[in-house]
Amino acid sequence: MGRLCWLYQVAVNQKRHYNKNLRSVCRDTNREPVKMTYLPGLAFIVIGQNEGWKLGLCLASIFKAIRINSIKQYDVIYVDSDSQDDSLETALSFPEVSVYKLSGVYNAAIARNTGAEATNLSSLFFVDGDMEIEPDFLGSVIDSEGLLIYEYVSGQLKNLNYNREWERIGESWQYSALITSDRKMSTCGGIFLIEHSIWDTTGAMDTRFKRGQDLDFSLRLSARGKLLYRKKELIACHHTISYTHVDRIWRTIVSGDIFYSKSLLYRVHWNNSAMYKKMLQTDYSMLLLIACLLFMCATRSVYWGVPYIAIVLSRVLKKKHQSIKDIVNNLAFVPVRDSLTLVGFIAFFPKRPSSFDYNIELIRHVRN
Repeated sequence: MGRLCWLYQVAVNQKRHYNKNLRSVCRDTNREPVKMTYLPGLAFIVIGQNEGWKLGLCLASIFKAIRINSIKQYDVIYVDSDSQDDSLETALSFPEVSVYKLSGVYNAAIARNTGAEATNLSSLFFVDGDMEIEPDFLGSVIDSEGLLIYEYVSGQLKNLNYNREWERIGESWQYSALITSDRKMSTCGGIFLIEHSIWDTTGAMDTRFKRGQDLDFSLRLSARGKLLYRKKELIACHHTISYTHVDRIWRTIVSGDIFYSKSLLYRVHWNNSAMYKKMLQTDYSMLLLIACLLFMCATRSVYWGVPYIAIVLSRVLKKKHQSIKDIVNNLAFVPVRDSLTLVGFIAFFPKRPSSFDYNIELIRHVRN
């Protein structure tokens, strides 16, 4: 009965709000928690833009997981960010998928918030549209009612790497330290399961973040004492352009994404100890740059730049199987990235969520 009442309310809200500017998904992370009655079940929330064939693999893997694990109560929701390919047609070819389309100013945070607001099931499974989930993984993290055994959990991710022509060039593990054991972590990527109540009380995703919204969300959770339980088992395979591809690394600079995923992230979480742990793992060269600049200013000696240059050289040259072109690009990229991250930390201030102009269009709502 509760499910039917909720579905009626969804229909009313859709009639009022969809195809208009719907700002409820632009969450204020400091506001009062949302009060909702959650029903037992698992909601799969898939987001994507121009995913093409990868989206078909993603959705097929979800329904395979539902069947293998005998999940009785579920929602499958796809939120599309104004794709220009056949992604919408692909999603609509699966009759049990609810489909929403974003247009105007949008990002992954808005998309994920939209999906979470479209369901009242107690467990949420966030997936990117270019990922194939591993069906057997679900059996280790949910019970027979679709309730999570762990309140916030993910697993190992395998990157299936491609070049710009979508030719396979190799594969890699996202978390190399997870090969033999599970562990708790303070940061998470775009694929994870979480209790809906925790998602809401944390304030969902901060839509200021054009990139890095998943890291911001996980750091906010860690500040509340909730760490991700990352299992060593494979959760999904990720069809992606290689993260070390020259075009991809420079695109983070040209697009300005670096100001969100690094500068804004570090400023927002400057008092979070988990953030410094992340910086020591991924951006230690930037920390050294700051130290060298301070010593250079204090002593008026450019020789303090030598340790930074040495670290950059060491960082670039320790990577295996690089061409001369890759080495040159990385030697140029690391100092540019570190410098822009530091400048953005001081001077970059994105638009407030309330100023975003976007639309959410309901294409199809399915009652499973």
